[in-house]
Amino acid sequence: MKRLLALPMAIAALVGMAPQAMAHMVETFFDFNPEGLEFQSKFSSGEPVENADVLIYAPNNPDEPWARMTTDEEGRFSFAPDASIPGEWEVKIEQGIGHEDLWMVPVSEQGLIEYENISQADDVPVIQIADSGNPLIVAGAIGLGTCMAIAAYASRKEE
Repeated sequence: MKRLLALPMAIAALVGMAPQAMAHMVETFFDFNPEGLEFQSKFSSGEPVENADVLIYAPNNPDEPWARMTTDEEGRFSFAPDASIPGEWEVKIEQGIGHEDLWMVPVSEQGLIEYENISQADDVPVIQIADSGNPLIVAGAIGLGTCMAIAAYASRKEE
């Protein structure tokens, strides 16, 4: 009897986790100011992403941060790329595991920020995809693995 209850309980636990995963999505917005760009990051709940690490990478050295800073109590930070370094600047905002956002800021050969081409980067980690509105994909994979493990355990013959 206990074995029969294990599977529905595992499924119910996984389904119950989905809204919690969705509540931690990081949303970042940007605006223009005289000094360059101002970013603001918030969780999908509306709370600002306070004291998040911000790493900015220049196109000519993608392995070493060009600048490091943290968001303020409103989840804001500002930066202006070096106009003498054209190319795609990477802006990474992260707070804890799985709470991050990644933006690309292109700078032209003339040293101008190409505002219309600023974009969110495509290489978002899998855990962030779960946080960004589709937790059922990850929960489904975890659930399938859990169900298979429970079924294998339940099918064992008792000694």
